[in-house]
Amino acid sequence: MGTNRKIKMNSIIKILLCFIISITLQSCKEENSSSKIINDQAKKLSVKKKKLPYQVYLLSNKSNESKLKTKKLSVGDLAPSLTLSNWHTGEPLKENETKKVFIVEFWATWCAPCIKMMPHMKEIQKKYSNELIIVGISREPSQKIDSFLSQKIGNSTRKKEMGYKIASDYQSKTTKDWMSAAGQGSIPTAFIVDHKGVIQYIGHPGMMEKTLDITIKKMQESKL
Repeated sequence: MGTNRKIKMNSIIKILLCFIISITLQSCKEENSSSKIINDQAKKLSVKKKKLPYQVYLLSNKSNESKLKTKKLSVGDLAPSLTLSNWHTGEPLKENETKKVFIVEFWATWCAPCIKMMPHMKEIQKKYSNELIIVGISREPSQKIDSFLSQKIGNSTRKKEMGYKIASDYQSKTTKDWMSAAGQGSIPTAFIVDHKGVIQYIGHPGMMEKTLDITIKKMQESKL
């Protein structure tokens, strides 16, 4: 009888030990599983954190670009400086040219209305060759602008037929300082700047001739 009781007790102890080990292993599995879930969530959060600055940057460009200046750029304000990377047609501006009237026009190679305005801009530059300087600015890469200007027009090229200065604003500084600051979101957009550096017109280049004539006349009268 004593022997049987010992065998039964040993069996019970073994069963209890197996039960305890089973529970412990299950607990470890659940802990590992939870740990894996936490690690996976942490990785996802880490990825999101890496993307966040890029997303914020895009939101900043689209939503807040026009708020970079505390005051909206308007007619009557002094014109901002031009920060340009390359000159594609014409010579870079010289100090003795800054006392003339300027048209700063924003355009792009893909913009059909901009391209349609080019012959008109050429005529205006020719008409006021001594009083006016037109600078067409695109924020596209220089290579893209050069490729556009090399296109054939009859026996000539766009570059040879342009008739006014073209420059690139690759880093978009001038675009931000002028277009975004003035709340302008479409192209072509032209700014007329008088000989004193004051903006006299902001809008479509096809609607600016009356203001341009008055601005140039005032400059001519000031030199008499």
